[in-house]
Amino acid sequence: RDGATVTTLGRLPYTLQADIELMPSANIDNVIAWLQGTGMLERYDDTGKYVTATVLSQIEYTKLQSTKQATVDFFVADPYRYVKSESIQSITTFPGTIANSGTAIAKPLLKVYGSGTIDMTLNGVNFSYVFDTNAYVHIDCDTMDAYYGSFSKNRSLTIVGDVFPTLSVGNNTLALNSGTVTKVEVTKRTRYL
Repeated sequence: RDGATVTTLGRLPYTLQADIELMPSANIDNVIAWLQGTGMLERYDDTGKYVTATVLSQIEYTKLQSTKQATVDFFVADPYRYVKSESIQSITTFPGTIANSGTAIAKPLLKVYGSGTIDMTLNGVNFSYVFDTNAYVHIDCDTMDAYYGSFSKNRSLTIVGDVFPTLSVGNNTLALNSGTVTKVEVTKRTRYL
C-alpha cells in the first residue's frame, strides 16, 4: 500500500544537559556530593513540575577566572513531567469523577476504604478486591501492585483483562458496582509530555 505505517511503542528516555557556574564562595565538595544519584529535577522555565533524573557521570569543573563551570548530564529515564505538589482527591459518593488536567494518561494511586468483597470500575477497567481485617488497601496503578503498609495484597486483587486502570486526559468515572466502599482517596499522579 502507499504511505507509511507508524507504530507507537512508547516514550524514550533522554539526557538533559545543564550548564552550571559556581561562584568563588561555593564549596565544590558540597556541590559534587549534591549532584549525584537520583532525585527530582525542576527547571526554572517549567515551575510546579519535575522529572526524576539521575546524574550518571562524575562532573568535571573548569576554572574560569574566579568561578568554576561544568556541564551536568541528567539522565531522565521516565520522560513524563509530574506535578510537584498535587492534592489528594477524596471520593465518598459513587459514581465519582476524577479530572486529569495533564496532557498524558496518568497512573493513579488509589487508597480504597471498604469491607468484604468490592467490585469497582475506573475509566472502563473493572477490578475487584476482597478485604480481610484491614480497613483499606492501596492499589498502585503505576507499579501494578496492591498493598497494606508493607504487606502485599496482590492475591486479594483481581483486575479484569490484567490491565490496571489509568486516567485519560479529561474526566474519568470511578463507579462502585457492588460491595461496601466508604471512601477512595485518589493521588492522580498527573503527567505532562
